[in-house]
Amino acid sequence: MVPVARAAAPEPDRSPVQVQVVGRSVSLAVQVAGHGMAEVQLRRGEAGEASRQHRHLFRVAPGPNRFTAAVPAAPTAEPLLFKVVLRLSAYVAGPAFGSLGRGEEQFTHPQSIAIGSGGKLYVVDSGNDRVQVLSDRHTYLFEFGGFTFDTSGRLPESESQRFDEPVDAVFSINRDLYVTDRNNNRVLRLDRDGRFLSSFGPSAGLRLPRGLAANSLGEVLVADTENDRILVFDRDGRQQKQIGTFGWGDRQLRNPFDVTVDQANNVWVADTLNNRVQGFDQFGRLIGIIAGGFEHPMAVRADRDGFGWVVDGRRRQLFKFTPAGRLAAGRRPGVRG
Repeated sequence: MVPVARAAAPEPDRSPVQVQVVGRSVSLAVQVAGHGMAEVQLRRGEAGEASRQHRHLFRVAPGPNRFTAAVPAAPTAEPLLFKVVLRLSAYVAGPAFGSLGRGEEQFTHPQSIAIGSGGKLYVVDSGNDRVQVLSDRHTYLFEFGGFTFDTSGRLPESESQRFDEPVDAVFSINRDLYVTDRNNNRVLRLDRDGRFLSSFGPSAGLRLPRGLAANSLGEVLVADTENDRILVFDRDGRQQKQIGTFGWGDRQLRNPFDVTVDQANNVWVADTLNNRVQGFDQFGRLIGIIAGGFEHPMAVRADRDGFGWVVDGRRRQLFKFTPAGRLAAGRRPGVRG
Protein backbone atom coordinates (compact mmCIF):
# COMPACT_ATOMS: atom_id res chain seq x y z
CA MET A 1 0.00 0.00 0.00
CA VAL A 2 1.17 3.58 -0.56
CA PRO A 3 3.09 4.59 2.58
CA VAL A 4 1.00 6.74 4.90
CA ALA A 5 2.55 8.81 7.66
CA ARG A 6 0.69 10.33 10.59
CA ALA A 7 1.35 14.06 10.87
CA ALA A 8 0.39 16.74 13.34
CA ALA A 9 -2.61 18.85 12.36
CA PRO A 10 -1.16 21.09 9.63
CA GLU A 11 -1.17 24.84 10.12
CA PRO A 12 -1.47 27.55 7.44
CA ASP A 13 1.26 30.19 7.34
CA ARG A 14 0.87 33.50 9.21
CA SER A 15 -1.05 35.07 6.31
CA PRO A 16 -2.67 31.99 4.82
CA VAL A 17 -5.24 33.64 2.56
CA GLN A 18 -4.62 36.30 -0.05
CA VAL A 19 -7.60 37.72 -1.92
CA GLN A 20 -7.86 39.70 -5.14
CA VAL A 21 -11.16 40.76 -6.76
CA VAL A 22 -11.08 41.38 -10.51
CA GLY A 23 -14.37 42.06 -12.26
CA ARG A 24 -16.81 39.21 -11.60
CA SER A 25 -14.24 36.81 -10.14
CA VAL A 26 -12.26 36.56 -6.95
CA SER A 27 -8.85 34.90 -6.79
CA LEU A 28 -7.66 33.35 -3.55
CA ALA A 29 -4.28 31.92 -2.59
CA VAL A 30 -3.67 29.78 0.48
CA GLN A 31 -0.57 28.00 1.77
CA VAL A 32 -1.15 24.76 3.71
CA ALA A 33 0.89 21.86 5.00
CA GLY A 34 -1.49 19.01 4.27
CA HIS A 35 -4.08 17.54 1.95
CA GLY A 36 -7.76 18.42 2.28
CA MET A 37 -10.54 20.69 1.09
CA ALA A 38 -10.97 24.46 1.08
CA GLU A 39 -14.52 25.79 1.23
CA VAL A 40 -14.83 29.36 -0.02
CA GLN A 41 -17.98 31.18 1.13
CA LEU A 42 -18.84 34.43 -0.66
CA ARG A 43 -21.77 36.73 0.04
CA ARG A 44 -22.95 40.32 -0.32
CA GLY A 45 -23.70 42.26 2.85
CA GLU A 46 -23.67 41.34 6.50
CA ALA A 47 -27.02 39.53 6.42
CA GLY A 48 -25.82 37.12 3.76
CA GLU A 49 -29.24 35.82 2.68
CA ALA A 50 -29.09 32.32 1.20
CA SER A 51 -30.01 33.66 -2.24
CA ARG A 52 -26.85 35.77 -2.23
CA GLN A 53 -24.45 33.22 -0.77
CA HIS A 54 -22.08 31.23 -2.95
CA ARG A 55 -20.09 28.21 -1.79
CA HIS A 56 -17.17 26.71 -3.71
CA LEU A 57 -15.14 23.61 -2.79
CA PHE A 58 -11.53 23.12 -3.89
CA ARG A 59 -8.97 20.42 -3.16
CA VAL A 60 -5.79 21.63 -1.48
CA ALA A 61 -2.38 19.99 -1.27
CA PRO A 62 0.81 20.82 0.64
CA GLY A 63 2.31 24.11 -0.52
CA PRO A 64 0.72 27.07 -2.29
CA ASN A 65 -2.79 26.67 -3.69
CA ARG A 66 -4.62 29.11 -5.96
CA PHE A 67 -8.21 29.06 -7.09
CA THR A 68 -10.80 31.38 -8.60
CA ALA A 69 -14.48 31.72 -7.71
CA ALA A 70 -17.34 33.70 -9.20
CA VAL A 71 -18.37 36.86 -7.36
CA PRO A 72 -22.07 37.09 -6.41
CA ALA A 73 -24.05 39.65 -8.36
CA ALA A 74 -24.14 43.12 -6.78
CA PRO A 75 -27.68 44.60 -6.89
CA THR A 76 -26.62 47.14 -4.26
CA ALA A 77 -23.39 48.69 -3.06
CA GLU A 78 -23.08 46.15 -0.25
CA PRO A 79 -19.50 45.01 0.27
CA LEU A 80 -18.32 41.57 -0.78
CA LEU A 81 -17.56 39.37 2.23
CA PHE A 82 -15.67 36.10 2.11
CA LYS A 83 -14.74 33.27 4.41
CA VAL A 84 -12.33 30.41 3.74
CA VAL A 85 -12.81 27.20 5.74
CA LEU A 86 -9.95 24.68 5.57
CA ARG A 87 -10.55 21.02 6.33
CA LEU A 88 -7.19 19.26 6.32
CA SER A 89 -6.54 15.56 6.79
CA ALA A 90 -4.38 14.34 9.66
CA TYR A 91 -2.73 11.98 7.20
CA VAL A 92 -0.26 12.86 4.48
CA ALA A 93 0.03 10.38 1.63
CA GLY A 94 3.41 9.22 0.44
CA PRO A 95 4.49 9.43 -3.19
CA ALA A 96 2.08 8.03 -5.77
CA PHE A 97 3.14 5.49 -8.36
CA GLY A 98 1.70 4.05 -11.56
CA SER A 99 0.13 5.62 -14.62
CA LEU A 100 -2.63 4.94 -17.14
CA GLY A 101 -1.85 2.14 -19.55
CA ARG A 102 -1.40 -1.58 -20.11
CA GLY A 103 2.30 -1.98 -19.44
CA GLU A 104 4.29 -2.78 -16.32
CA GLU A 105 3.40 -0.54 -13.36
CA GLN A 106 0.49 0.84 -15.41
CA PHE A 107 -3.20 0.47 -14.64
CA THR A 108 -6.64 0.99 -16.15
CA HIS A 109 -9.27 1.26 -13.40
CA PRO A 110 -7.47 -0.36 -10.44
CA GLN A 111 -10.10 -1.32 -7.86
CA SER A 112 -8.45 -2.97 -4.87
CA ILE A 113 -5.21 -4.21 -3.31
CA ALA A 114 -4.35 -7.33 -1.33
CA ILE A 115 -1.15 -7.41 0.73
CA GLY A 116 0.94 -10.56 0.36
CA SER A 117 4.00 -11.88 2.15
CA GLY A 118 6.95 -9.54 2.29
CA GLY A 119 4.70 -6.57 1.61
CA LYS A 120 3.96 -7.55 -1.99
CA LEU A 121 1.04 -5.62 -3.50
CA TYR A 122 -1.54 -7.55 -5.51
CA VAL A 123 -3.31 -4.81 -7.48
CA VAL A 124 -6.66 -5.78 -9.01
CA ASP A 125 -6.75 -3.90 -12.32
CA SER A 126 -10.31 -4.26 -13.63
CA GLY A 127 -9.75 -2.31 -16.83
CA ASN A 128 -6.90 -4.60 -17.88
CA ASP A 129 -8.57 -7.80 -16.55
CA ARG A 130 -5.51 -8.74 -14.55
CA VAL A 131 -3.81 -8.74 -11.16
CA GLN A 132 -0.42 -7.04 -11.20
CA VAL A 133 2.02 -7.89 -8.42
CA LEU A 134 4.48 -5.26 -7.19
CA SER A 135 7.26 -5.40 -4.64
CA ASP A 136 7.12 -3.54 -1.34
CA ARG A 137 9.07 -0.82 -3.19
CA HIS A 138 6.31 -0.66 -5.83
CA THR A 139 8.38 -2.19 -8.65
CA TYR A 140 6.88 -4.69 -11.11
CA LEU A 141 7.29 -8.40 -10.29
CA PHE A 142 4.74 -10.29 -12.38
CA GLU A 143 1.09 -10.38 -13.40
CA PHE A 144 -1.61 -12.91 -14.10
CA GLY A 145 -5.02 -12.89 -15.71
CA GLY A 146 -6.14 -11.60 -19.07
CA PHE A 147 -9.60 -11.43 -20.58
CA THR A 148 -12.04 -14.31 -20.88
CA PHE A 149 -15.84 -14.47 -20.73
CA ASP A 150 -17.97 -17.43 -19.69
CA THR A 151 -20.79 -17.67 -17.16
CA SER A 152 -21.37 -21.43 -17.39
CA GLY A 153 -18.55 -22.39 -15.03
CA ARG A 154 -17.08 -24.70 -17.67
CA LEU A 155 -14.03 -22.75 -18.80
CA PRO A 156 -11.22 -24.85 -20.29
CA GLU A 157 -8.07 -25.20 -18.19
CA SER A 158 -6.19 -22.76 -20.42
CA GLU A 159 -8.74 -20.04 -19.61
CA SER A 160 -9.32 -20.87 -15.95
CA GLN A 161 -7.17 -18.11 -14.47
CA ARG A 162 -8.38 -15.35 -16.77
CA PHE A 163 -10.92 -12.66 -15.83
CA ASP A 164 -13.71 -10.48 -17.08
CA GLU A 165 -13.55 -7.48 -14.73
CA PRO A 166 -11.90 -8.64 -11.53
CA VAL A 167 -13.01 -6.41 -8.66
CA ASP A 168 -11.57 -7.49 -5.31
CA ALA A 169 -8.94 -9.78 -3.83
CA VAL A 170 -8.20 -11.14 -0.38
CA PHE A 171 -5.75 -13.58 1.19
CA SER A 172 -7.33 -16.23 3.39
CA ILE A 173 -5.87 -17.52 6.65
CA ASN A 174 -4.45 -20.38 4.54
CA ARG A 175 -2.64 -17.80 2.35
CA ASP A 176 -4.68 -18.67 -0.73
CA LEU A 177 -5.59 -15.66 -2.87
CA TYR A 178 -9.26 -15.23 -3.78
CA VAL A 179 -10.35 -12.88 -6.57
CA THR A 180 -13.90 -11.93 -7.59
CA ASP A 181 -14.30 -12.36 -11.36
CA ARG A 182 -17.37 -10.15 -11.64
CA ASN A 183 -18.72 -10.65 -15.15
CA ASN A 184 -17.98 -14.39 -15.07
CA ASN A 185 -20.04 -14.67 -11.86
CA ARG A 186 -17.35 -16.55 -9.96
CA VAL A 187 -14.52 -16.40 -7.45
CA LEU A 188 -11.06 -17.74 -8.30
CA ARG A 189 -8.74 -19.36 -5.76
CA LEU A 190 -5.06 -19.02 -6.68
CA ASP A 191 -1.72 -19.47 -5.01
CA ARG A 192 0.48 -16.48 -4.27
CA ASP A 193 2.19 -16.87 -7.66
CA GLY A 194 -1.12 -16.57 -9.47
CA ARG A 195 -1.44 -20.26 -10.33
CA PHE A 196 -5.03 -21.47 -10.59
CA LEU A 197 -6.26 -23.79 -7.82
CA SER A 198 -10.04 -23.79 -8.16
CA SER A 199 -13.07 -21.60 -8.75
CA PHE A 200 -16.63 -21.45 -7.51
CA GLY A 201 -19.74 -19.34 -7.89
CA PRO A 202 -21.94 -20.34 -10.84
CA SER A 203 -23.47 -23.32 -9.01
CA ALA A 204 -24.28 -21.05 -6.06
CA GLY A 205 -25.96 -18.58 -8.41
CA LEU A 206 -23.51 -15.69 -7.98
CA ARG A 207 -24.53 -12.64 -10.02
CA LEU A 208 -21.95 -9.88 -10.53
CA PRO A 209 -20.10 -10.41 -7.23
CA ARG A 210 -17.92 -7.60 -5.91
CA GLY A 211 -16.37 -7.44 -2.45
CA LEU A 212 -14.53 -10.22 -0.62
CA ALA A 213 -13.50 -10.91 2.97
CA ALA A 214 -11.88 -13.79 4.84
CA ASN A 215 -12.36 -14.74 8.49
CA SER A 216 -10.20 -16.60 11.00
CA LEU A 217 -12.20 -19.81 10.43
CA GLY A 218 -10.83 -20.16 6.91
CA GLU A 219 -14.09 -19.05 5.33
CA VAL A 220 -14.46 -16.62 2.44
CA LEU A 221 -17.35 -14.13 2.30
CA VAL A 222 -18.60 -12.82 -1.04
CA ALA A 223 -20.78 -9.77 -1.67
CA ASP A 224 -23.23 -11.30 -4.16
CA THR A 225 -24.30 -7.86 -5.28
CA GLU A 226 -27.07 -8.50 -7.80
CA ASN A 227 -28.64 -11.15 -5.56
CA ASP A 228 -28.73 -8.77 -2.56
CA ARG A 229 -26.92 -11.11 -0.18
CA ILE A 230 -23.62 -12.20 1.35
CA LEU A 231 -22.58 -15.80 0.75
CA VAL A 232 -20.12 -17.63 2.99
CA PHE A 233 -17.97 -20.42 1.50
CA ASP A 234 -15.39 -22.78 2.91
CA ARG A 235 -11.87 -22.90 1.51
CA ASP A 236 -12.89 -25.17 -1.37
CA GLY A 237 -15.91 -23.15 -2.42
CA ARG A 238 -18.68 -25.09 -0.68
CA GLN A 239 -21.45 -22.74 0.44
CA GLN A 240 -21.85 -22.60 4.23
CA LYS A 241 -24.45 -19.93 4.85
CA GLN A 242 -26.22 -16.87 3.49
CA ILE A 243 -26.59 -13.48 5.15
CA GLY A 244 -29.36 -11.16 3.99
CA THR A 245 -32.18 -11.16 1.47
CA PHE A 246 -33.60 -8.42 -0.74
CA GLY A 247 -35.38 -5.58 1.03
CA TRP A 248 -35.29 -2.40 3.10
CA GLY A 249 -35.68 -3.83 6.61
CA ASP A 250 -33.23 -5.09 9.20
CA ARG A 251 -31.08 -8.00 7.90
CA GLN A 252 -32.17 -7.13 4.36
CA LEU A 253 -29.86 -5.79 1.67
CA ARG A 254 -29.99 -3.99 -1.65
CA ASN A 255 -26.98 -4.27 -3.93
CA PRO A 256 -24.32 -4.76 -1.25
CA PHE A 257 -21.01 -3.71 -2.81
CA ASP A 258 -18.59 -4.82 -0.11
CA VAL A 259 -18.09 -6.90 3.00
CA THR A 260 -15.44 -7.01 5.72
CA VAL A 261 -14.74 -9.05 8.85
CA ASP A 262 -13.39 -7.71 12.13
CA GLN A 263 -11.15 -9.55 14.58
CA ALA A 264 -14.16 -11.02 16.38
CA ASN A 265 -15.39 -12.48 13.04
CA ASN A 266 -18.28 -10.02 12.98
CA VAL A 267 -19.41 -9.24 9.44
CA TRP A 268 -19.90 -5.66 8.23
CA VAL A 269 -21.70 -5.04 4.95
CA ALA A 270 -21.83 -1.94 2.75
CA ASP A 271 -25.60 -2.06 2.08
CA THR A 272 -25.16 0.27 -0.84
CA LEU A 273 -28.63 1.08 -2.18
CA ASN A 274 -30.07 1.21 1.36
CA ASN A 275 -27.42 3.85 2.20
CA ARG A 276 -26.21 2.15 5.36
CA VAL A 277 -23.79 -0.34 6.86
CA GLN A 278 -25.15 -3.41 8.65
CA GLY A 279 -23.26 -5.53 11.16
CA PHE A 280 -23.81 -9.24 11.85
CA ASP A 281 -22.15 -11.76 14.12
CA GLN A 282 -20.52 -14.83 12.59
CA PHE A 283 -23.85 -16.67 12.72
CA GLY A 284 -25.65 -13.98 10.74
CA ARG A 285 -27.48 -12.32 13.64
CA LEU A 286 -27.86 -8.55 13.38
CA ILE A 287 -25.66 -6.63 15.84
CA GLY A 288 -25.92 -3.05 14.57
CA ILE A 289 -26.79 -0.63 11.80
CA ILE A 290 -24.99 2.59 10.84
CA ALA A 291 -27.26 4.81 8.76
CA GLY A 292 -28.59 8.32 8.28
CA GLY A 293 -25.62 10.05 6.67
CA PHE A 294 -24.54 7.89 3.73
CA GLU A 295 -25.51 8.40 0.10
CA HIS A 296 -23.70 5.50 -1.61
CA PRO A 297 -21.50 3.44 0.76
CA MET A 298 -19.46 1.27 -1.57
CA ALA A 299 -16.48 -0.01 0.42
CA VAL A 300 -16.03 -1.05 4.05
CA ARG A 301 -12.98 -2.28 5.96
CA ALA A 302 -12.16 -3.23 9.55
CA ASP A 303 -8.56 -2.56 10.55
CA ARG A 304 -6.41 -4.46 13.05
CA ASP A 305 -7.03 -1.80 15.72
CA GLY A 306 -10.78 -2.41 15.62
CA PHE A 307 -11.72 0.73 13.68
CA GLY A 308 -14.18 0.56 10.80
CA TRP A 309 -13.72 2.53 7.56
CA VAL A 310 -16.49 3.33 5.08
CA VAL A 311 -16.09 4.92 1.65
CA ASP A 312 -19.11 6.89 0.40
CA GLY A 313 -18.77 7.13 -3.38
CA ARG A 314 -21.42 9.78 -3.92
CA ARG A 315 -20.36 12.05 -1.07
CA ARG A 316 -16.69 11.40 -1.90
CA GLN A 317 -15.94 10.97 1.78
CA LEU A 318 -14.20 8.47 4.03
CA PHE A 319 -15.76 7.75 7.44
CA LYS A 320 -13.91 6.19 10.37
CA PHE A 321 -15.74 4.51 13.26
CA THR A 322 -14.50 3.38 16.65
CA PRO A 323 -15.02 -0.24 17.78
CA ALA A 324 -18.10 1.01 19.67
CA GLY A 325 -19.58 2.40 16.45
CA ARG A 326 -18.91 6.06 17.24
CA LEU A 327 -17.78 8.32 14.45
CA ALA A 328 -14.04 9.06 14.64
CA ALA A 329 -13.69 11.01 11.37
CA GLY A 330 -16.23 12.43 8.92
CA ARG A 331 -19.67 14.01 9.33
CA ARG A 332 -21.76 11.80 11.55
CA PRO A 333 -24.28 9.28 10.16
CA GLY A 334 -26.77 7.84 12.61
CA VAL A 335 -25.91 4.69 14.58
CA ARG A 336 -28.22 2.18 16.19
CA GLY A 337 -27.84 -1.36 17.41
